[in-house]
Amino acid sequence: LTNDVPGLVPFRFSEDGNYLAAGTRNWKTLRTWNVEAGHIVASIDNYYADPCFAANGRVLVVVTHQRIDHEIGFYDLAHPDRVPRRLPGSLLAMALAVSPDGGLVASSTHSGSVRLFDPARGELEPLHGHLNGSQSIAFSPDGSRLISVSGGREGVKLWDVGTRQELLTMPGIDATTDTYAAR
Repeated sequence: LTNDVPGLVPFRFSEDGNYLAAGTRNWKTLRTWNVEAGHIVASIDNYYADPCFAANGRVLVVVTHQRIDHEIGFYDLAHPDRVPRRLPGSLLAMALAVSPDGGLVASSTHSGSVRLFDPARGELEPLHGHLNGSQSIAFSPDGSRLISVSGGREGVKLWDVGTRQELLTMPGIDATTDTYAAR
């Protein structure tokens, strides 16, 4: 594979093995190759976080940081000449998760919102989210549930993906601190 940046470290293949992502250790440069063709299909030269493959490996999804805000980029790897779709967000985004079927992407943010995306069409409605920022997010193995993690009174939330309804909220480790601070 040809490379235009020294020090790239490969870290993830797409599910089908057709694409390979590699980045620098300082999280400032990311390249993705079409392995069979041997050429770069996505280039990011900005601080990024948590790149992943969605839509059965055809779309690279990446959070890039824009000062204190972020945007989520969707790179159509089969059509690298197309401009990536970029959706802005407030404050930083901490993590991305892809549903097991690759049809949904979720993000957790410092603003507390939990955002859902269709990798082919764009953002769906955001979920209520957390009072404080959410640091982590994951889909259940069957893709029917989503869990988001924060701190304080809303430490863990469990969501029904189909209805977008919150099913459960459990307090986090520092919930007592938040309770006393609220008095």
